[in-house]
Amino acid sequence: MLKNKKSKNGSSTIKTNQIKIFLGLISYFIILIGVFIILLWLFSDIWLVWLVILMGIIVFSIILLVNWHRQNFTYKCEFCEYEFRISFLLDLLSPHGPNRKGGWKYLKCPKCNKRSKVAVIKNSTNISRIDHNLTG
Repeated sequence: MLKNKKSKNGSSTIKTNQIKIFLGLISYFIILIGVFIILLWLFSDIWLVWLVILMGIIVFSIILLVNWHRQNFTYKCEFCEYEFRISFLLDLLSPHGPNRKGGWKYLKCPKCNKRSKVAVIKNSTNISRIDHNLTG
């Protein structure tokens, strides 16, 4: 079984398990689009209905994914090393990406008020300094 590597302070960074989840989601969307194309070919006279259904499924899937991410990951400031959580809307809309250490999200730290690419870390049970009500 693949495990996440630990960083210096003991918190997990994004590694192989998250890559498996990402590849699973990509497969899900490929299958969904394939089903849509088949339905469009079979029932071409009601293509707008299938398009609306497809868009609804995609939006619902994105909402579920962002909510799962918000519940399972926190962020760590690179300047003051403060760990915090963010709101659903901020998690959905803020710029983010991968790097060698796992992942980053461009946020403003609630402690030092500096904007930077904060590290995305997996929640652990021993985190004592988390701001659960941060909205922006």
